[in-house]
Amino acid sequence: MGEPSQVGTFLVLNQKNYQVWASRMCLHLDGLKLWQIVEAKIAPRKKDRQVMSIMFSTILDEIMWELDVEKTAKQTWDFLKTRNVSFHKIDEDK
Repeated sequence: MGEPSQVGTFLVLNQKNYQVWASRMCLHLDGLKLWQIVEAKIAPRKKDRQVMSIMFSTILDEIMWELDVEKTAKQTWDFLKTRNVSFHKIDEDK
């Protein structure tokens, strides 16, 4: 059995699809009126945990091991963005 590509109807983040995943996640969170939690330096813990739960449910286990559940949604989003920009630079250099 291969790795999942979608959870329900949502794309699962893997090593190659960050841009598409991030765009869809942004739209999804915005539709739930939660995107501002990702952008906030300080957010209510309950809302932050809600966003983290949504994001974590759409990330492959191999990437999950790099994440810290004690971080905020903003810190996690920023880490994933930086991580994936770095991976794409490495791929382009090959």
